[in-house]
Amino acid sequence: MQNDSSVPAAIVQREEDRKPVIIFGRNIAEIPCFRNSFLYGISSGIGGGLLAFLFTSRPKLAMHCAMTTYFNVTIGYWFYCRYTRDRDHFNAIRMQDIFQNVAVMEGTEEGPEIVIDKELIDV
Repeated sequence: MQNDSSVPAAIVQREEDRKPVIIFGRNIAEIPCFRNSFLYGISSGIGGGLLAFLFTSRPKLAMHCAMTTYFNVTIGYWFYCRYTRDRDHFNAIRMQDIFQNVAVMEGTEEGPEIVIDKELIDV
């Protein structure tokens, strides 16, 4: 990380200086989709709470709307992100297997008959 002259040295934090945040024995920085889920949840919760307050002018209702929006978006995006991540990982493993089979069969009488599912190719 480059040290800009406009940013005070006390604010700049190096990667090796960061202490890991451990929750239930796991470093949350290493959990896939954790950061994006919470960032989307927090920003949408703030937006939902502000919109509810602007429309109703009732702070208690706005806070309930903000927390509900935060929770639903965080959980919803978490499942969506994990699902797409697992699907892409599974497809990558399948493609790797197909490529290995093609490499093995190349130059033989049988020849490589490549059958690729349309699910693997995003058009």
